[in-house]
Amino acid sequence: MLLVLLLSLQIQAREFYLQVGQHLRLGNDVVYCGTNQPLPTCEERCQYFDNFNNSCFYQTRCEYSGSCLKYTSCEKFDTHENLCMSEKMLWTCSTGVNSGSCTETCQHFDNFENKCSYRTRCEIQGNCIKEVTCARWDDFEKKCLSEKAVNRCF
Repeated sequence: MLLVLLLSLQIQAREFYLQVGQHLRLGNDVVYCGTNQPLPTCEERCQYFDNFNNSCFYQTRCEYSGSCLKYTSCEKFDTHENLCMSEKMLWTCSTGVNSGSCTETCQHFDNFENKCSYRTRCEIQGNCIKEVTCARWDDFEKKCLSEKAVNRCF
């Protein structure tokens, strides 16, 4: 009797194809298509070490935000003051299929004042990274006259 009942039920299989980031509701269940390509691992370490006092002057940093990793290091270190004068931030984002990266860095450094006058920027917008740089720089006024933005989608 049970065998007859099982044979009489028609089981229909359905296939669904999702892109990374999409989701599908099936009754009370929701199926998400996530990333199959993990973000790179990141190791925080001492980039500038004080051998005399056995301490760290500057430590790199790793921050994860959604599908992006931000790795911060020191690009300009003052050995007399033992201070990082300008940091560099590398953004790496992944959707599982594609990935993209962008670097925030000091594009114009003022050696006289020992400071960064203009930093490039990375803006995460969905599956795109917008990199903003200075296209025209005024050396006298020490300011950016016009910026250039490039979008990279991943």
